[in-house]
Amino acid sequence: METKPSKSELALQVMITEYESLQRARDSVLRINENRANFFFTSITITVIFLTFVFETMGDEMAKTISIVLLTSLFLLGIVTFSRVIEGHIANLIYVRGMNRIRRYFSEYAPETLSFFILPITDNVPRFHSVGFNVSGLATWFTLASIVGIINSAVLSANALILVSGTRISSFFVVLVSISVFLLSSKIPN
Repeated sequence: METKPSKSELALQVMITEYESLQRARDSVLRINENRANFFFTSITITVIFLTFVFETMGDEMAKTISIVLLTSLFLLGIVTFSRVIEGHIANLIYVRGMNRIRRYFSEYAPETLSFFILPITDNVPRFHSVGFNVSGLATWFTLASIVGIINSAVLSANALILVSGTRISSFFVVLVSISVFLLSSKIPN
């Protein structure tokens, strides 16, 4: 004779299934973000190699025109990559929050297991320093989105450098404009 599962056993099965679903979704988002960033970084590498070839083999004006087109396209790709990585990061936080809620349920279901949880059981905004990481202000510059943003700022700066270098402006001013564009475009809000 088959025994019907109790309501608490059924709830436990549902929670385990939901936890595994959230974990798979989180893994998928992290993998997609890594693939997006790798595509962007690969595009930059290919563009730099191609532009090196173009500047060595073609005339100055043709090389500048090609580089402006390529760097502008690369900058737009960087903006899309940056925004999609940010969206993925937000989804990741939502999944972690859901997993924390389920972890809290497990701790309430079986309080004797509470000492075995090393990750937080709170369902508020997940914070990495709550699990032992020391997060400083400088650490925000080393997230995947920040690295994409910084490199994209360098692409914009290089584009500005090429645009301004064709004018009769002094070399000092050209470098100053390029550095200014980089600093303005790499300003990442905390």
